[in-house]
Amino acid sequence: MNISFYRTLLAWLMPAFIAVWTSPLSHAAEEPAVARIKSYYGVLLDTMKNAKQLGISGRYEKLAPVIRETFDLPAMTRIAVGPAWTSVPAEQQAALVDVFSRMTIATYANRFDGYSSERFETDPASETRGRNRIVHTRLIEASGKATVLNYLMHETGSSWKVIDVYLSGTISELATQHLASGTARMMSAIMVFLTIGFGLAVGLKLGMVTLHPNIEAISVPLPAWTLYVALVLAPLGFMVRFQAHPRDAVPIVLICALAFGCSRLGAQLMGVANGGFAGALAVGVASGLYSRWRGQPALVTSTVGIIMLVPGSVGFRSITNIIAKDPVAGIQTALTMVVVAVAIVTGLLLARVIVPRRSWR
Repeated sequence: MNISFYRTLLAWLMPAFIAVWTSPLSHAAEEPAVARIKSYYGVLLDTMKNAKQLGISGRYEKLAPVIRETFDLPAMTRIAVGPAWTSVPAEQQAALVDVFSRMTIATYANRFDGYSSERFETDPASETRGRNRIVHTRLIEASGKATVLNYLMHETGSSWKVIDVYLSGTISELATQHLASGTARMMSAIMVFLTIGFGLAVGLKLGMVTLHPNIEAISVPLPAWTLYVALVLAPLGFMVRFQAHPRDAVPIVLICALAFGCSRLGAQLMGVANGGFAGALAVGVASGLYSRWRGQPALVTSTVGIIMLVPGSVGFRSITNIIAKDPVAGIQTALTMVVVAVAIVTGLLLARVIVPRRSWR
């Protein structure tokens, strides 16, 4: 058998060896969680490319099956409602899941209404988070700007499904975008206030029994420099709470300081409610401009900025007035809290008109 025979045989077998070596079967199988997101992105990208022809109803019909397969909508509904879920009758739970599911699909059908050469990138390996996994992805715009979209997924049955989406990597979509979540958190805040009031009343009664009832507390004013320290430490503390990225620390601190300054100045010039309006307007405009500059959701900075304006202390004073048997002052203070809250919402709405938000897609 001559050498030319072996050369011919090698020439025929080499492509086969290369094909087997480079085939997907020769490598580790793709993670199911990652594969699920890639499949979802395939349908989503195709929907974006044909958005105009499909229209919003067509986009809804096209996205509905893949969203139901990719997202654990019943679990997301339960998380959004919160602890009150266990007290909801089964029929109402099913109705909530149905409404939440249709709202989620409609939201995505409305958001992804066009295509401008965007593409999705998905990391091949997911991050383990306890029993769950986080799939890291990015939406790359034609200009090269990237929006980080991370998916928190858990295993249900034999598949992996999404239970939350993190905009810019950390800001929870479930906690900030869905009405059900906002309603649940509002009710939770009311319950916290009632709990504080009950604890305060019990504490006052115990104090009167165990201590001299005529003892008066003397307030000692803090030095002026402590205010500036608080304006730095408070936003950093909220950053930890909301898991914001360290690179956004300086803008968040600056926007919080701007919110505080505008709120205080507005309150001095035009009253407490207008102070809340001025602070919210400043936060909304500054966050919108920062969002356009950095190409990331405005929620990254506005969430912490608005927390600085929330009139929680006003609500606490209303509770203390009611406990002190001064219901008129308590009700007036509570109304002030409501007016300030409305002013904050109005300021944010006006800011969205002045600086329209970038869609996170």
